[in-house]
Amino acid sequence: MVKESAVRVLTPKCECGTCRVASACRHLMDTLTVNAVSWSSDDSRICSASNDRTVRVWEVSSGKCTQTLDGHSSIVTAVSWSRDDSRICSGSVDRTVRVWEVSSDNCLQTLEGHSDSVLAVSWSSDGERICSGSGDRTVRVWEVSSGKCLQTLEGHSGYLKAVSWSRDGERICSASIDTKVRVWEVSSGKCLQTLEGHFITGTEVSLSSDGERICCGSYDWTVQVWEVSSGKCLQTLKGHFSTDCGVVEQ
Repeated sequence: MVKESAVRVLTPKCECGTCRVASACRHLMDTLTVNAVSWSSDDSRICSASNDRTVRVWEVSSGKCTQTLDGHSSIVTAVSWSRDDSRICSGSVDRTVRVWEVSSDNCLQTLEGHSDSVLAVSWSSDGERICSGSGDRTVRVWEVSSGKCLQTLEGHSGYLKAVSWSRDGERICSASIDTKVRVWEVSSGKCLQTLEGHFITGTEVSLSSDGERICCGSYDWTVQVWEVSSGKCLQTLKGHFSTDCGVVEQ
């Protein structure tokens, strides 16, 4: 979580933290928290989710807020662009996932079924499905066109912190406060692997583009890299001195 009310874009070579977009607009929120951010695929825009119950779309070149997507009745915790940049999905403490059409600001779908806060969302690469992770300890797979829940993946013993699709759309990985990362087969709903190694909650997960490895960031200050087929931890990356809140998605 970003504990201030600005979205900042940093240059990769910046050593002093200078913002490339100095004029980032502010969310109107009481607790000054931006909970999640996501790039559009063409890198021209960013969307952000906030405690002010909105999703905002930002033009990176100018730093201007071009859209405010308003509809959630509570804190927005998660946000993700579709791969074609036409839609955004968002998850909220109000227990729903919303699908927004970027061109019109319209909410196309409100996906209901979770019994607790939605804390993570991710699009399939074909844009036809969304997966969501919740405080109810489940991962749900949704068909965007109909709004139907296609699968409810159960197995975690704690609330979900992160979810991510494989590039081919056949698997989902999830990270939970139970310290485990699970790999799911979407078609059957089966858990293919349970990866254990972090001592504290995993905060974010991402599958490699070939689907053979997973990286997971954790509150134990490490990033772990796993081989999906064997379930082995290939690397434990140490160096952070504070919580790893996210890892870059392929």
